Amino acid sequence: MNRFSIFKILFFFIGIAVFSQNDVIENTSVAIDSSEVNVVQINYNPGLLNHKNAQHIVDSYNTLISQGNDVNMSNEEIKELAYSHAILKDIPNATKFIEKYIRKSNDVDVLNQHIFDSFRDDKAFITVSNKFAPMYEYWVMIYLYTGLIGLFIAFVINFKKSEDRIANLLISLFILFSSLFIIHVCIYITNIQVKFPHSLFSTFTLNFLYGPLLYFYIRRISNKYKFKTLDLLHLVPFVFMLIYFMKYYVLPVNDKLNIIINHKEWEDPFFYYSLILKAVSLTIYGILTLNEYLKFKKNNEHNNITLWIRNVVVLNGAFVISQLIFLIVISGLLTSSYYVHPQLITLSIVIMFVGYSAYVQPSIFTNQHRFTKIFNFKYEKSRLNEELSNELKNELLNLFYKEKVYKVSDISLKKLSERLGTDRHSTSQVINEHFKMNFFTLINMFRIKEAQDIFNNDESGDLSIIDVAYDVGYNNKVTFNKAFKKETNLTPSQYRSTLLRRVV
Repeated sequence: MNRFSIFKILFFFIGIAVFSQNDVIENTSVAIDSSEVNVVQINYNPGLLNHKNAQHIVDSYNTLISQGNDVNMSNEEIKELAYSHAILKDIPNATKFIEKYIRKSNDVDVLNQHIFDSFRDDKAFITVSNKFAPMYEYWVMIYLYTGLIGLFIAFVINFKKSEDRIANLLISLFILFSSLFIIHVCIYITNIQVKFPHSLFSTFTLNFLYGPLLYFYIRRISNKYKFKTLDLLHLVPFVFMLIYFMKYYVLPVNDKLNIIINHKEWEDPFFYYSLILKAVSLTIYGILTLNEYLKFKKNNEHNNITLWIRNVVVLNGAFVISQLIFLIVISGLLTSSYYVHPQLITLSIVIMFVGYSAYVQPSIFTNQHRFTKIFNFKYEKSRLNEELSNELKNELLNLFYKEKVYKVSDISLKKLSERLGTDRHSTSQVINEHFKMNFFTLINMFRIKEAQDIFNNDESGDLSIIDVAYDVGYNNKVTFNKAFKKETNLTPSQYRSTLLRRVV
């Protein structure tokens, strides 16, 4: 007769002795595996627990531990121990086995069992509950509400009639991904993610699209940028992250729950480095978008479009800073329990700002008669009457056509206003209302028209491009080339070559 049979007979007689006392006690069996490794497994049959059999279960477990055995328990056995300690009012051990059971079984609902009602307010139980049970706080509800609004805003902007649907698509995708990120973070920090295990890392890879989307949006609305095949390289970080994290996306539900409950994402060394790469990506694109804004501001007068771009760039900069703060906190250089708030706050402000702008100033997203609407709004309360406005317009045309003031290299709005005998505000209003453009655009238009006339009259092609640039008011060839191509879609060299071919 082997050792296992002896134990079965022994516990059979113990069971008879127990039932003879008319107590409902769960039978306990102990089995040592045939390899004689020091691992013991205890099994409890399901039944009604009371104080006596709860004590019996705990004593059996403690006996095995005191004998130096490593107890290998199933999920149900761990739960029985948690229940037993709860009945015995042993709160520290009850909470210890509750946490052990949850981490092993992924069953968070066990915290709702009435058997724990007597000590729910105990500090130890609250600590465990805060780790796993859903938590609903007012600030999370605010973030979640903002995220849901963001989904609606993204939908409205994307389907809004516009002359530039690409620009709207870029900003709507940015708002969409930001909203999804906010919602994902909310369900993560409130422990609701266990109800949505497939959300694991669902928005993380999207973080590498924030920078490119906003960068190309700014370029699009400021310079009507046309995409090139080479621009697809900006998607390389996103594609790389998507491929790497695909191993998590295809995991079964239980494996995802295990990662979520036990926070095993930090066991992947690349996860931390990916957070660094995210911060680097956002910082680089933050600098690029700032540079685009500064270039646009330099060549364009201050107006609502300039203000819109500036606000978007500033808010994006705030988000970049919040991401750097988050990185510092998780690196251990700074301690704070509110490290996720700066990110959520800045993204929430971005979403609400875009939504507010779409409602108050829809012309930003329609691009239809954009400058006309903006300028009319800007000068609604101006004291410049129609008669004086027309008079200033005629004087302005005289300065441009007869005196050719645009050929003065350092011409400015202030100097032009002095020639007109009025203030800068009135001069700007006249240009905006009568010519539907700003000061710099008007100057460039006349300069390029003058340059075209010079090229048209230079049949021999002897004049150098730099001489023409100086003649019409530019200080360098680069600025001249850029302005010429923007106005004619050709560089000065291409334009002159076209003329010479016609002559031949």
